Amino acid sequence: MFVPVTDASPLADAELAPGDILRSEYGRTVRTVVSVEGDDVVVRTPKGSIEAIPLQSVRRFWRKIGAET
Repeated sequence: MFVPVTDASPLADAELAPGDILRSEYGRTVRTVVSVEGDDVVVRTPKGSIEAIPLQSVRRFWRKIGAET
């Protein structure tokens, strides 16, 4: 089940957890957080691919738009 977040603000101070759904700053890309490992956030694409994104980049260019429950 998808739980929307009312304020899609930058992640500068937000905690990330597995299942969080992120949208890129430009609104075209969506990723689901798998885990946070040190300075990287491991995410899953809608097609199931896994990639690691630097935490600093996630905090600056991505928005949390919801969470899987």
